[in-house]
Amino acid sequence: MHNRSRSARSTRWAFHVFAAGLLLAGCSEGPPGGAGEERSGPVALSGSVEKGPFILGSSLSIAALDAAGDPTGKIFGTSTYSDLGEFEVDLDEGGLVTLEGEGFYYDEVSGHLSGAPITLRGLAEAGGSAATARLNVITHLTHERAKSLMGTGLSLGAAIAQSEMELRAALGLSPPGFDPQAPGSEMSIFGGDSPANAYLLAVSASFLQAAHQDLESGGAVDAALQRSLSLMASDLADDGDLDPESVALIDEGSDRLDRYELRVALEERLEELGVAASVPEIDLFFDEDDDGVFDDQDNCRRVPNANQAPQLALCSLTKSAMPRPYAGNVRSFLLLDADQDGHTDAVLITDNPSEGIGVLQGDGSDHFAPPVWYAPPPVSQRALVGDFNEDGDPDLVLYNGALQVSWGGPGLSFAPPILISSDLEQFVDVGDVTGDGHEDLVVMDNTNNGKLAVFRGNGAWSFSLQPTSNILHSLGLALGHFNGDAALDVVMGMWNSDQIGLRINSGTGTFSSGWTFPVGGSPVSLSRGDFNGDGLDDVAVLTSQGELVLRLGQGGVDYFTQGPSARIHTSCSAGQIAFRDLTGDGNDDVVVACLGDSTLDVLISAGQSFSEHIELPKAPSWAQQSVGDLNGDGWLDLVYDGPERLTVQLLNL
Repeated sequence: MHNRSRSARSTRWAFHVFAAGLLLAGCSEGPPGGAGEERSGPVALSGSVEKGPFILGSSLSIAALDAAGDPTGKIFGTSTYSDLGEFEVDLDEGGLVTLEGEGFYYDEVSGHLSGAPITLRGLAEAGGSAATARLNVITHLTHERAKSLMGTGLSLGAAIAQSEMELRAALGLSPPGFDPQAPGSEMSIFGGDSPANAYLLAVSASFLQAAHQDLESGGAVDAALQRSLSLMASDLADDGDLDPESVALIDEGSDRLDRYELRVALEERLEELGVAASVPEIDLFFDEDDDGVFDDQDNCRRVPNANQAPQLALCSLTKSAMPRPYAGNVRSFLLLDADQDGHTDAVLITDNPSEGIGVLQGDGSDHFAPPVWYAPPPVSQRALVGDFNEDGDPDLVLYNGALQVSWGGPGLSFAPPILISSDLEQFVDVGDVTGDGHEDLVVMDNTNNGKLAVFRGNGAWSFSLQPTSNILHSLGLALGHFNGDAALDVVMGMWNSDQIGLRINSGTGTFSSGWTFPVGGSPVSLSRGDFNGDGLDDVAVLTSQGELVLRLGQGGVDYFTQGPSARIHTSCSAGQIAFRDLTGDGNDDVVVACLGDSTLDVLISAGQSFSEHIELPKAPSWAQQSVGDLNGDGWLDLVYDGPERLTVQLLNL
């Protein structure tokens, strides 16, 4: 997100001194000042402790301080009385105090309670008859620095203001000139949407995300978080600055923070606790493309454009979710206009006996209606769509377990599947390979040493099996025009090799003995599109080494250009490939939805190669997924199923 040099951080903040820097660390009914030379009468002190909020029963100690920030020896104790980390304690006298809270907390990145307690500290002026103070990441990071400044003669309010200004400058997580207009002890993640609360959430979540990244290398989240907070608080105390390497880790945390999932987790926690406040909006603290324009003002967040000129590129990602509206495990997930109303619907197949084949009606946005179930679960695992009886309603071909067809009816209905073949067909594509104007099924069966079969459609309600061809075991197949004639040919990934195979169609659904073409890695999936806009089909192959390899078609007897036309490393070692001209330049672009990874790769075609490679966060590795245009803007969007939610990602110009 940031990747700014250390000098750039220092320079951009060097002359930002705010009049608001004299704000007090705590609110009280008495007059401001924070000098602390005299103790007042009894004070009712209340507030909260939050990383996320500490849970009910977390411990809190309050120690009285003198004017220099040194302990007087008087200590008070209490505990939080709610899962919002709230506390109340009666002090027998007021004045400067230091607070220390220890407890388990709500982890807003994972959406769960922490696995171990942490400690947070803060300073406050307990004046008048009642006072308020909050402990959080900001108060903890500046605690020792403020005490050090008080030792030089600064009042508590001035020490807090200077230390928090120094922290903002050192972290660089806020836009130039940003002033929260409140000290850390008045900030709260659950206090509603305000610049101050948003700043606290951005900093707090970035530290927590960095701690979760430590978990990926074998660390413990809560221990990593506590260590990071304590080390940086100690570092800031020395000279009001932070070590660049430590700041870089927090930068990386903010880079990898999923702001949508963060918001969902906090909204769910607010609802659970019965709090009506909104989650603070944190986009003003993120510059995703590092162009100097923060996301709340950037017209293209994912492509650097400091002058804000319009960009023909993937500029934004809108994410939404709904509670998972089905109970079974999803075997297959398709996006299509099932009811022919112009909006993309979701068709899914589950293994639940009371569900089976269901349709979630789309409304042209990122929302789906609850599923309507039409047929019992088929024995097959995967699905494709066609219109085999030519009635205008989409039908489903089901495979990988047996070959079945579920006939589509008016509206959103599907009939119980009928059996076409009991063989374990593993890969299927749909197209008219026999030249009679009717859709056929081209089937790859890797049992019995492998065979390529054509089930010829008659445009009505049945299929007839054409003579089969013996082939080597293959991974995936796609139909396309690869020799320039009108007949659909077959390209396939060759098993246990670094090649793809091509079978040329005679025009009647019989295929040649074939040719092979190297792709430099073991194919795991493939598809075809027209990447250079020349009207000839090309092939994109994903290899087990994570490379997307492009072979451009050239028609005639040569079929493909010599050698791969493009090779680019992706986040995937397995995944689903889809195509669409995303930018309107006549070239098909590529979307790779990874399996076994939480990334979506978008590759923008430049004709002979790819001009842009964008990695987007997506589903965890367990998710079933599908791509399609949900909102009619021409971009391929992603829908994926998870254990708790059905999530939609809209990709936008």
